[in-house]
Amino acid sequence: EPRQKSKGSGWNRHRDEESDEEAPQKRVPRRRIIDSSDEEE
Repeated sequence: EPRQKSKGSGWNRHRDEESDEEAPQKRVPRRRIIDSSDEEE
């Protein structure tokens, strides 16, 4: 159990840091592109 928690914590920490910094920049343009595609379709 401690092994899974350690792996999850490490992954979560890395994902949280990248998500927190790339989430606002990557999510904004990604959502806009999806919205544009949805509107065009």
